[in-house]
Amino acid sequence: MSKKIKLGPPPNKKTAKMSFVMPEEELKRLSDYAALYNATYETALKPGEILPQIVASFLDGDAAYRQWAARQT
Repeated sequence: MSKKIKLGPPPNKKTAKMSFVMPEEELKRLSDYAALYNATYETALKPGEILPQIVASFLDGDAAYRQWAARQT
């Protein structure tokens, strides 16, 4: 039995390029997570390719952000 990870399979969405700096420790953790993700979904995504899903999951789970965003529209 395989364990379920929080992120689902990669979505097919339009993308935009972004560049940023992150601590080496977090990059290592992201790379490790990408390895687990790829093993789970039998994909070959790079760590940066799953980062948008991680950010979306974080924002979707933040109630204060969702309330604030709802007031902006």
